[in-house]
Order: sequence, then structure tokens, then C-alpha cells
Amino acid sequence: MRAMSMGLAIAIILHQLYPEQFDPAKILLLIGNAETIQQLQAGVEPSRIVASWTADLQKFEAIRQKYFIYK
Repeated sequence: MRAMSMGLAIAIILHQLYPEQFDPAKILLLIGNAETIQQLQAGVEPSRIVASWTADLQKFEAIRQKYFIYK
């Protein structure tokens, strides 16, 4: 999670510093979430973008728990 937050912060800074050269849409394969790209392009604060992932992360965690060998 921290790595994703750091990558997002870097992407936001690059977008701010180089708006003509840095195209956030090109990192969709890395991010994997079109909504996050849209938020990045709209200038949404990184903390709000990360907070928007909460529901999906909770769903993933519930599914992930089923496959743990050791608990």
C-alpha cells in the first residue's frame, strides 16, 4: 500500500511539473484503475485518492483471507 501511495505521489508531481510531457493515462497498466487516473488528472489530493480505494481493498482482503494456508 505504501509503495502504491508513493508511486501515486510521484505521478502527481510529474503531472504538475510536466503537464505537456507526462500523460497519466499511459500509466493505467501500472495503476490498474481508470478512476484513479481520472482523479490524478483532475488534481485530486493523493490522500483522497488513496481513501477512495478503501471499499475495494476491503473486498479484496475478504477474498484474500479465504486462501490463507496459515491463520
